[in-house]
Amino acid sequence: MSQARHGTVWVVISFLLAFIVSMLPLPATLNLLRPVFVLLVLIYWVIALPHRYGIVTAFLVGLALDVMTGKMLGMNALLMSLIAYFSARYYSRIRMFTRPMQAFYVLLMTGLALLGQIWIENAVHPVAIRSSYWLPALSSGAAWFFVFPLLRAYRRRLHIS
Repeated sequence: MSQARHGTVWVVISFLLAFIVSMLPLPATLNLLRPVFVLLVLIYWVIALPHRYGIVTAFLVGLALDVMTGKMLGMNALLMSLIAYFSARYYSRIRMFTRPMQAFYVLLMTGLALLGQIWIENAVHPVAIRSSYWLPALSSGAAWFFVFPLLRAYRRRLHIS
């Protein structure tokens, strides 16, 4: 039991670090390229430990992200829950993907989340978007090449299972 708690604390810390990195101030041009770190960390934990982290975790993390960013309450919770569902449903296949294929999967899921945000926000009030709106999806796919080995080493070093 304490082993499970031990691992949970480290996973929570990884999410907190992702929240902090997401909130760090950056110049406007770099801010457009900021990967969606919270989503990357969520996808990693769902495909690495699908028996422990899934839709409920995604909902709670998405709710925290909604509160932190001041967006419509429940929007990110819903979108992250959907992404966690797909990731948990197909985790064994995703694990077998090569790293570039996993990065493409992350790109697609991030694009899906961004599309969902536009769709939900447009339902409330019209929102104009630029082509740069989609850059976080590309940068998240690229960041997967660094985030995945980093989180895997973190999980193995701390014996999180």
